[in-house]
Formats: sequence, structure tokens, C-alpha cells
Amino acid sequence: MSSVGGAQGTDPEVVAHDVDATTGSNAAAHDPASRRSPVTRLLRQSWHHVTRAASGIRWYVHELMGDTAYAKYVARHEALHPGVEPLTERAFWRQRTDEAERAPVARCC
Repeated sequence: MSSVGGAQGTDPEVVAHDVDATTGSNAAAHDPASRRSPVTRLLRQSWHHVTRAASGIRWYVHELMGDTAYAKYVARHEALHPGVEPLTERAFWRQRTDEAERAPVARCC
């Protein structure tokens, strides 16, 4: 048997197709993405979408529950009142709770 394209018994068209004409090397062997199976690529893409969705849900829940209220208060306070010390986080939540008890509004919880 003769050696074609450096591999014994290999179809010359396949070898010619796999070898990059400019460098003479097998580009697919150096590209990690091309070596992944379609299942692996699909799983990676799916995982990316799942993590983005989870991140969005996490953001929404934090906003809904008011977890970011103090950080927003501090940012707004510094913009409107530079040089004035903002409330401590404990004082901020106490004031917010007192206001909610003083003027109740219809809400789910």
C-alpha cells in the first residue's frame, strides 16, 4: 500500500480538504471548538442560556424583594447631597419599615 498524504490508505480528497492550503497544517487539529462533539457544543450553549436565565431571575427577585434599596439610596444620596453622610444601613431599613407601618398600602405580603 502506498502512503497518500502522510497516512496509509487515506482518501486523497479528504486529506486535501483537511489540510489548510496556506499553512499546510491541519487547522481543525488546532481549533478546540472544531474538535468538540455536537452534543458538547449543544450542552455548552444550553448551559450558557440557563446561567443567563438564572442570572436574570436572581436580579428580578433581588429587585422585587428590595435587596438593592440601600445601595440605590446611597448612590442617590451621594449624587444629591455630596459631602453629607448617608444613613447607616440599619437606620435606613428602620426608617423604611417605620414608613411602611405608618402608611400601609395594599400589597401581597
